[in-house]
Amino acid sequence: MSYREFPVRQNTGRDKWLFGPYPAQSQLLVEMARWQESMTDVILSASTKKSALRDEQEWYHGLMRDLVEITRGDMNLLHRTLICALMTLDVHARDVIELLAHENVETIDNFLWQKQLRYTTPSN
Repeated sequence: MSYREFPVRQNTGRDKWLFGPYPAQSQLLVEMARWQESMTDVILSASTKKSALRDEQEWYHGLMRDLVEITRGDMNLLHRTLICALMTLDVHARDVIELLAHENVETIDNFLWQKQLRYTTPSN
């Protein structure tokens, strides 16, 4: 299953995962579910580590730079469409992270986090 093989918290391997054998729509859903899980963890840690959201913001900018590098490579139309959709989701995620960091969100009950559309997966 693609969810289990997603490269969690790594700057390397995303391109291999994206161009793997999984359907594009499931990859986008997994990306969003993993982002939601990651952000929940970051927000929960923000009450004890004040730089948690800023650190996530920097990490996410690096992830987006890597995605830009991927787009400069040679790929077929399906992969390019997947990357364009993922870039759109990443830009939105980046904006959400910046908003949460600017507003010093420290709890998952904060309305700024609660109002976000989030994708989740059932617990194992």
